[in-house]
Amino acid sequence: MSGLKLCRTKLGKRAYYISGIMINIYSLEELCYYIYNNVYTLDDDFISDELIDYIATELEEKPLSDMLRALRNDKAPLSQYIMAIISYIDYYTADEIKAFENEIKELLTQPVEIRIKLKGDNFLNSRRYNSAIKTYSELLSNASRYEPVFVGNINHNMAVAYAKLFLFKDASKLFKKAYELTHNPESLKMYYIANKLANEKDPENADEDSYYTAMHQLEVVLNDANAEEDLKNIDYTFKLIEKGNYSEYQSSINKMLSNWIDEYKEVTK
Repeated sequence: MSGLKLCRTKLGKRAYYISGIMINIYSLEELCYYIYNNVYTLDDDFISDELIDYIATELEEKPLSDMLRALRNDKAPLSQYIMAIISYIDYYTADEIKAFENEIKELLTQPVEIRIKLKGDNFLNSRRYNSAIKTYSELLSNASRYEPVFVGNINHNMAVAYAKLFLFKDASKLFKKAYELTHNPESLKMYYIANKLANEKDPENADEDSYYTAMHQLEVVLNDANAEEDLKNIDYTFKLIEKGNYSEYQSSINKMLSNWIDEYKEVTK
């Protein structure tokens, strides 16, 4: 879905408050938009008596509320409630609805924490790194409830988001934590690389094979003629620090910031 869409159903005078993300909605279109973009976090409690009553009385959509109550009487799965709401108005196209239906059939069989992680992963893959970090942080605030490997995987992906924002020190700490929880060699390798890019001291008691592999990979990337220009600039800037050329270092930093500013506005949504 793209572009501006107008609300065609009744706007409620009173808001319906969605506590999960602390927002108010005033229309059926807003409800559809919320469901479509936050399906990862929905659970059976979302379709409450309060929501059904709001649809019936405030939005004056009694046919939809009757449909939802019938589904409740039949003890229908959450996916049927969601599709009933999404399909009730023409806010999304038929193709969008069909693709969404296929997605939720598989998605809603997963526990809520898995769905939230998938939401974070989606942000990460779409380069919305700040949103990914916020989503992963929400999960880590309840880390004691989850298996260590699951928590480690969250730490790893959150570290990737920080690294994409060039916050290598934060990324390094999270990669290290991820490895401690999962013993995933990829997390260990990324820890060494992020630590190096953060210009930190080499870790003590580093695994020689993993460290050599990580440093070799970093060197190949930095020396590759086709490597990303940002990585080359970072390497060049750190060498200026080592040489004590702080004036040129500041100039290089300013140049990189100027080049990143447009992209940063996009990736930190």
